[in-house]
Amino acid sequence: MLNFKVGLVIPCFNEGTRLVPEAFTSYLRLYPNVIIIFVDDGSNDGTLLVINSICSHTDQATYISLGKNQGKAEAVRRGIIKIMETEPDFIGYFDADLSTDLFVIDEMLKIMEENPPIKLVMGSRISKLGSSINRKWYRHLMGRLLATLIDSFYLRLRVYDTQCGAKLMRSQLARETCFKKFVTKWLFDVEIISRMISQNGRSITKKQIFELPLKKWTHCKNSKIGLIENIYIGIDFLKIFLNYR
Repeated sequence: MLNFKVGLVIPCFNEGTRLVPEAFTSYLRLYPNVIIIFVDDGSNDGTLLVINSICSHTDQATYISLGKNQGKAEAVRRGIIKIMETEPDFIGYFDADLSTDLFVIDEMLKIMEENPPIKLVMGSRISKLGSSINRKWYRHLMGRLLATLIDSFYLRLRVYDTQCGAKLMRSQLARETCFKKFVTKWLFDVEIISRMISQNGRSITKKQIFELPLKKWTHCKNSKIGLIENIYIGIDFLKIFLNYR
């Protein structure tokens, strides 16, 4: 990894059976310049016990507990605010099940080091020859429909995948876009981009974002996104449209 201080936020809601402690502790042993903050979003399945186990094995990991469920957007936002206290150069957030390997951070950092105008690198689940993107077919279809609607009728940046749970940004961008509370629970990624557009315009924002096609992404069982959540996502999109148009 390049010589930067990186802060990672891992939002957790009932992840007790999906968190793999060794995946985090072994990664942190290799990268002493990385700090992780787990955000327990009101879990009731023993998630906090697993998080405590991870944190007890390394001083590079800590956690905060929100007490009751606030939604992924607020969990990530609160984690970003907390980890900013450590003054990292870059801040990222990854899904707790590590569908995307943390080692992709190396590539994300390299992209931003070689391209100073880029402020946000987003993992993108583009299924192509040479990659291993394992998604349920119906989730892929729903994801493509959502991404197409969001970009075609709102963002207009030619973004392929706004919802992949692997993102890394410069700390200044996090400060500019994540301190104010989000209006949505699920589509906060789109809100971050919306705030970039509001501040800088669409043409500049397009130059500040890089989508990194992932070499590997694995759908994990017991996903939190079901039929009800997809309805909420539709409501979230309406909220964004009304608040950021």
